[in-house]
Amino acid sequence: MSSPHHLQVASGCTSDWKRSERVLWAIAEGTAAATGEEFFRLLARYAAQSLGARYAFVAETLNENESQSLAYWEGADYGAGFSYRFPGTPCQRVAQGH
Repeated sequence: MSSPHHLQVASGCTSDWKRSERVLWAIAEGTAAATGEEFFRLLARYAAQSLGARYAFVAETLNENESQSLAYWEGADYGAGFSYRFPGTPCQRVAQGH
């Protein structure tokens, strides 16, 4: 029996699958040589660029209600770090396991 991942791929559009593959390869190639803080900075940058987004950030969860950014890409350069609370954000549902 196929895993849920395989079922999703089989039922998805081939062009969506190819785009996802290109995005993952771009991120992997952009971050492959980096470690530590530089890895997270490049992950945010290449995620934004690969997805065609202006902004992206990578964060760690501090507790069930709060996260802190590890890296923030602002479209042309890296932004200052920040922390944010989950209540009232889409992150709240993710943190709760939904």
